Amino acid sequence: MTAKIKAAQKTREVNIGVSPGVEICASLSIVEGSGSVVLLAFGSGSARHSSRNCFLSEELNRAGYSTMMLDLLSVDEEQDDLETGEYRFDIELLADRTKTATKWLNKDEQTGDMDIVYYGLNASAASSLSAASQLGKTIKGIVSQAGRCDLVDLELPMVKSPVLFIVGEYDNFITGITQKAIGLMRSKSKLVFIEGASHYFEEPGAIEEVAAAAVAWLSRGVGMK
Repeated sequence: MTAKIKAAQKTREVNIGVSPGVEICASLSIVEGSGSVVLLAFGSGSARHSSRNCFLSEELNRAGYSTMMLDLLSVDEEQDDLETGEYRFDIELLADRTKTATKWLNKDEQTGDMDIVYYGLNASAASSLSAASQLGKTIKGIVSQAGRCDLVDLELPMVKSPVLFIVGEYDNFITGITQKAIGLMRSKSKLVFIEGASHYFEEPGAIEEVAAAAVAWLSRGVGMK
């Protein structure tokens, strides 16, 4: 990868069928010359339209990575989840959909030859770890941002991919479960604390530090052809 700043080509909106009559939506941004695509998965709400999440995708694009921003729930499921919380911690469902999106990337003419990296936030970090535990070394790396890795304790030893855990300095709950998770893992892992940040990284400059930490880790060869 060169130092030249790169920009994604026009973003393509795609729909992925996950069960009869149910589709989930994604935004695919391809960087010319990229050998890797980062699958940013979001477990609740139309999170791929969030300005903060779009910033993460854009920073990855600038670093030379293509990205897919994926909402793991359908529009109807998102509405139900807002009212009932039915889906947000259904890790089996979210992991299955992460794997379905992975298969879609493997078959698409733009991404079929690319390495795949997972990027999950909160519960979708857990589903990313769960999916990766079943897919082995085909997933080249995983970034867990404030991840609920406690939800997949039994699957962590089966993860083959290197993992970067990003945690806010003041997020004591996530710090505790992440340290336990690292003790359970057999693959390489790294823990990065974002100084002065809490769970959602809403403090000034915090999300920029998150993006910089992810890019720095990936740029050391993880998930980059």
